[in-house]
Amino acid sequence: MGRLLASEGKVLVLHPGHVQTNMQEKLDVAGKLTPDESSERIMVLIDRRLAVDLSSGEGLD
Repeated sequence: MGRLLASEGKVLVLHPGHVQTNMQEKLDVAGKLTPDESSERIMVLIDRRLAVDLSSGEGLD
């Protein structure tokens, strides 16, 4: 953590949501999102954050 602070790095913490999983050779459909839906939502959030950082001139390193 100290190196991150010293380098003024950024962290974006994301949770994939309640995702359907394929465990023990069967699909657990209790999750509300498929893995594809979850990854798409994560990419949208990253794109939005990147756009905010770029518009402020900060950028993501």
